[in-house]
Amino acid sequence: MRLLACFRYKIFRSDASFSPLTISSNNSFGLFNRFIQRRWKKPIVSAQTRLEDRVRDPHLDKFMTHLNKLKCILKTHHLMSNRKRGSFVSVQLMSRWRNIIGLNVTIGSFIHKYPHVFELFVHPFRRNLCCRITRKMKELIMLEEVSVKQQELEAVKRVKKLMMMFVNGTLHIHALRLMRRELGLPEDFRDSILRKYSG
Repeated sequence: MRLLACFRYKIFRSDASFSPLTISSNNSFGLFNRFIQRRWKKPIVSAQTRLEDRVRDPHLDKFMTHLNKLKCILKTHHLMSNRKRGSFVSVQLMSRWRNIIGLNVTIGSFIHKYPHVFELFVHPFRRNLCCRITRKMKELIMLEEVSVKQQELEAVKRVKKLMMMFVNGTLHIHALRLMRRELGLPEDFRDSILRKYSG
């Protein structure tokens, strides 16, 4: 009887070694699958991991910096040209355009940074400081408009290739408006190009 009791004690002791805590800590697949090879999860690919793994291109960053500066200058020219009183505006009024233009600096430092674009003068009657676009910059803007009209067919080909990249072959007009200048499209591309080449 003593041998039988000792044998039962050893069996219960060996069964106690396979406790749920031991199984869960060593193997997450259960008691019968403890010798099966574990499958590891694939690494997560998200926007954050792609941003961390991306290699910065200094030439592209420099180009985008110059492009953003040009966009700010052209936005300022667009706001000044829409003025009914003239092609000039007071510096005090331009300070309110800071959020519209998207500047991170004051409007005064922005104007003084580009003297070949902006011309400061004192109004002869009101005696306040005003600003206008230089003649050289106006000529460059007009030259750009002429070159855009001359390259109209090339711009149509770019839009066509861009539409062919999509499955349904369509592209939202708002997306074209956001990259209008990069594609070489005129400001009124919806009427001058899309309707003209709609067939």
